[in-house]
Amino acid sequence: MLSSISDIQQRNASRTAVKNRFQQMEVSVPTTQALQVVYLARHGETAWTLSGQHTGLTDLPLTERGERNARRLQERLQGLTFAKVLTSPLQRARRTCELAGFGAVAEIDGNLVEWNYGEYEGRRSADIHRERRIGNCFATAALAVNHRARSAHARTTQSNVYE
Repeated sequence: MLSSISDIQQRNASRTAVKNRFQQMEVSVPTTQALQVVYLARHGETAWTLSGQHTGLTDLPLTERGERNARRLQERLQGLTFAKVLTSPLQRARRTCELAGFGAVAEIDGNLVEWNYGEYEGRRSADIHRERRIGNCFATAALAVNHRARSAHARTTQSNVYE
């Protein structure tokens, strides 16, 4: 759909105003303080990576290729030191961390597990779409996860959850 010239001018004016506000913001970071760098590494390949199945909480091992790539990660990170190394408790993540050379110093953090796909676990997107006729299984899963998280928060904080 084509926009009118006035619509385009209005959008551009709005963008310019946002840009000007952003440029006026002061950032107070002492020049003597170094910015922190965070490295994120995803676990290596699993059988379900190859087949396109959604892998959340299913504890799958790495394939040979996944292990080989994790060893290559060690080469890429060689010489770097880290203040903290965290890994998911799932074996694919722990093994990737170990093969990358950080297994001895890694802390297992349960908050780093992947999505809980629920009934979609182990299934392919195309199969889910064909069966359920939904637009996006990630969006549907996100709604379910968000609802569970808010409900859990309400139980632990004795607060109300409004839907």
